[in-house]
Amino acid sequence: MGSSSFLACVVMCLCAVVAGEIELLNPVVRGGQEVTFRVAGADAPLLKTLKNAAQETILSDVKLTKGEGETSFAFTLPAKQANAGLYKLQIIDGKKSKVLHATLTTEVEIVSASVLGKSLKHGEKLKSVPSLVSASGDVFTVEVALKGKGSKKPLLAHQAFLRFSQGDVDTTFVLTASADKSKLAVKVNIGAESKKFSYLSGIHTVQLILGDTTFENAIVWDLGAVELTLGAAPIEPESPLYAKPLLHDSDVTLKALPEIEHVMRAQDSRPSLAVSNLFTLVVVAPLGAFIIFLLGFGAKLSKFPSGFQAIFALGFIGSMASILALFVVYWLQLTMFATLGYLAILALVTIFFGHQALGHLARTSTAAGPKTKKD
Repeated sequence: MGSSSFLACVVMCLCAVVAGEIELLNPVVRGGQEVTFRVAGADAPLLKTLKNAAQETILSDVKLTKGEGETSFAFTLPAKQANAGLYKLQIIDGKKSKVLHATLTTEVEIVSASVLGKSLKHGEKLKSVPSLVSASGDVFTVEVALKGKGSKKPLLAHQAFLRFSQGDVDTTFVLTASADKSKLAVKVNIGAESKKFSYLSGIHTVQLILGDTTFENAIVWDLGAVELTLGAAPIEPESPLYAKPLLHDSDVTLKALPEIEHVMRAQDSRPSLAVSNLFTLVVVAPLGAFIIFLLGFGAKLSKFPSGFQAIFALGFIGSMASILALFVVYWLQLTMFATLGYLAILALVTIFFGHQALGHLARTSTAAGPKTKKD
């Protein structure tokens, strides 16, 4: 029972919060006629002010009424004041106050349109493909006048564009309002805008695009095609090194960049085989001469130690041979750092066996010296 009572209290509180939230039930309504706005979530609402986008007060201090069997309150905006546009409603309900937003829409009609000085009706295209040359200072002009259906008051579209298309490349220009706010117009100087056209000469299709938050029907009008003859793109001088970021071209481009083909550096020329063989012989000659000297003159195997001391002598000779072999492997495949690591280990082994072998040889020579003198 306790948990059920708690849930019931929570539901009642949520319902009270939702019920106390003032909201406009029909924020988007067609204008140009008598409009009834309905407000929910209030007990005794009062329309403090109704202002248009220019912050002009249209209505003020209007008490909202509630019909029989209805759950919402309403007030009516006369047709003469229900012009298309954006509005702000300040609703006061006791101590609560909230600002609501409403939009009055309208069907849009084209009163008149002129392209290159020729009048066109809505939906018509240019009968021929005019040719405009940048070098001649030709200008592409468009003028259009709009109004709401059933009204004589001119309308202006906040989104008015003239779009030229060639393949995947679109070039857009904005229409601006005339001084008397009755028309939208644009003049495109072909020569001055050649860079914006990406210097793409040829046939361009032309579209007029008009839209606004208050328009029930956006207008996309295909005006036909025009042939543009634009100047060649100027050759830009190479900028100094690091004047632009390294990825500048890929950051600002609107099309695929040319493929970069990497060319590896040509292999350095090698000396002839005769030079390589001669150098090898020069390097190996000292070692060969040393081996020949040992075999022919200096090697006396009779003095080679025997027994346990022979191990140290063989170890010393083997470690020296290992160092020579390490130099050969380094020349073939090892790196400098790897070679130094192996050499450090072999050096310790060589020092140990060399100390033992040479120490034994010194002791033997010292012991044999006095006997020779006595004899």
